[in-house]
Amino acid sequence: MDPKFLAEFEGFYQKGISQWDEDMVKRMRVTYTEEQLREIFMYDFQREKNKPKLEIKLEPQAINYDVVEYYLPEKWEMDNGFLLLSERDRYDAWKILTYNFGLNKMLDTLPCELIEEYLQKRLRNEHE
Repeated sequence: MDPKFLAEFEGFYQKGISQWDEDMVKRMRVTYTEEQLREIFMYDFQREKNKPKLEIKLEPQAINYDVVEYYLPEKWEMDNGFLLLSERDRYDAWKILTYNFGLNKMLDTLPCELIEEYLQKRLRNEHE
């Protein structure tokens, strides 16, 4: 395999493992061999690499079922008060909804004060 591909995969794999808490790591290492874990992560890695790119615009954009398959899980789950089990899944759901609704509509749902507070905080952080 291509060394660049393998290096990218290794980074993806290590990042994925590092996001698990200690108990999860122990459970996964008891349930799966290292090779099986790598196969699971390889599937996710290849899906990420093949995922259609979505460019958020102000206006709504149409989506199709192929794009939905990449961005939304088949089953929506909730754990410890969070919809979907991973931050990546939540981000993907937000992104496809924003793409489909358009950024104007998504921002219209937020109070202006909250947007202003965010922008001020971001500008301060950029100048530091």
